[in-house]
Amino acid sequence: MSASELQRTGFRVISKMFDKLSELPQHDLIFRGHGDKSWPLVPSVYRKGKVGIRNREQLREWIIAADRFVQPRPQSDVEWLVWAQHYGIATSFLDWTVSPLIALFFAAEDQSHRNGMVLSARRTAFNPWIYLSSVNVFGDARKRAGLVAASSINARALAQDSVMTLHTPFYERELPNSRVSSLFEVRSSEKKAVLAAMNTLGINRERVYSDITILVDRLLEHPIFRRN
Repeated sequence: MSASELQRTGFRVISKMFDKLSELPQHDLIFRGHGDKSWPLVPSVYRKGKVGIRNREQLREWIIAADRFVQPRPQSDVEWLVWAQHYGIATSFLDWTVSPLIALFFAAEDQSHRNGMVLSARRTAFNPWIYLSSVNVFGDARKRAGLVAASSINARALAQDSVMTLHTPFYERELPNSRVSSLFEVRSSEKKAVLAAMNTLGINRERVYSDITILVDRLLEHPIFRRN
C-alpha cells in the first residue's frame, strides 16, 4: 500500500470514530486509548511486576532525585506524581485526555497484533480536584478516584491535553467497567494507517511526547541524514 493509500485508509477510520463521537454528549467527556482492548483499567503501579511510587517514602526519593531536572518546580505531591507518570515511572495515576484524537493515537501506537480501543468516561464519574496542594495522594478514605486537570503541569502533559485519575489500593484500584464506555475499536490491521493519517494532522510521537530526542531519532533514519 502506497503512502497516500495508507493515509486515505487512516482518514476513513478516523471518520468512523467521529461518527461515533457525534452520537455522544459534546461536553464533559474524557478519553483514553488502549493499544490492546483487553487491558484492564488499572494504574501502572498496581500492575503485576511493576516498580514505582506506592508510598510517601518513595515519592520523597523521586523528588530528591528529580529536583534538579524539573522546571518549573512542582508545588504539590500531585504535580510531582504527574511528572513521574509522564516520564515512565509507575504511579497510581491513570492517563486520560480531553482529545479523542490523542486517545486514538495511543490506541494505534501499539503495533502489536491486538485490536486497540478508545474509551470514554464522564468527568462527573470522578471527584474533581481543583486545589492540588490539599490532595493527599496516598489517602485511603476516598470512595471514588480523583480527577486532575494536568495539562498545565509540564510540556508533555500540555501536548497530550492531559487529565488524570488518581486511585488508591483500597478504593478503585481497578476502575469499574460500569464507569467507562468503549467508544471505538481500532483493528490491528488499521493501526499503521491511522498513524499515517494522524501524522498529516500534526499528531505524531514528536508532538505527543514533546521530546526533541524522539525527533532526532526519526531524522537520523531519514535518507538525507544517512548520506556520506
